[in-house]
Amino acid sequence: MQTLTSENSGLNPGYSVTPIQNTRPVAPDDALPNVTATAAIVIEASTGHVLYERNPDQRMFPASTTKMMTLITALEHGGLDELVTVGAGAYNAEGSTLWLDVGEK
Repeated sequence: MQTLTSENSGLNPGYSVTPIQNTRPVAPDDALPNVTATAAIVIEASTGHVLYERNPDQRMFPASTTKMMTLITALEHGGLDELVTVGAGAYNAEGSTLWLDVGEK
């Protein structure tokens, strides 16, 4: 490893810079997940950093994931005995089909 000094780095006299090795581990290509889906994305929740993506902008039908998230949200923010009225915003939401009309309970 070469040490950069004021003579060979163009820095002010008295400065010395020693390069360091990257200590962050890098996964080999064969360690990548075997994803067969047409599109996928994995995001670190605390930072928003994208960890993995394949066709991240391709519009897909969310299928059962949406049903599960709707159930979880309803259970966390409401009660099983609570009556809910369908609003215009929910009725007009793109990609949503619940077969209910505005004002229906």
